[in-house]
Amino acid sequence: MGQDITDINFLTSPPISLISSTLSLKSIHAVCLLVVTYNGEQLSSQVFSLTPTMTLKKLQTQLLALSLEEKAEAIQILAASLNNGLIGIEKTPGVMGGNACIRQTRIPVWLLVSLRHQGASEAYLLEDYPTLTAADLVNAWLYAEVNPEEIEAAMARQEAA
Repeated sequence: MGQDITDINFLTSPPISLISSTLSLKSIHAVCLLVVTYNGEQLSSQVFSLTPTMTLKKLQTQLLALSLEEKAEAIQILAASLNNGLIGIEKTPGVMGGNACIRQTRIPVWLLVSLRHQGASEAYLLEDYPTLTAADLVNAWLYAEVNPEEIEAAMARQEAA
């Protein structure tokens, strides 16, 4: 599996970030493209499949045809991509308590989620944290969605401190 991120802000207005992901399992090959735009007030994203012939129904048929071992491998690949494959999310022991942070910052994902729960908009977050990009927020929200217990526990620890 491979993932790439490309900021093409210098080419477009409003700025756009591209995140592409490729998943290969024997004969299954899917490529997705996430286009994130931020117009100064609102963050929006769209996911495009770069393999128009691959439908969910076809994927389901192919997945069901896999052996038990191949299905287990597929689940492991998908789980790894959800937990570790998010571009721009890092966990470093000894940095911010080992919490998941935005790449090359000390901004923990739980903090962004907490601020969002308190009513902060994406525009506010991007303005208040100028090192963040729209793609960083998308990755933070995805990470939080995939790891809700981890985020809730981190917020509870912070609240108790």
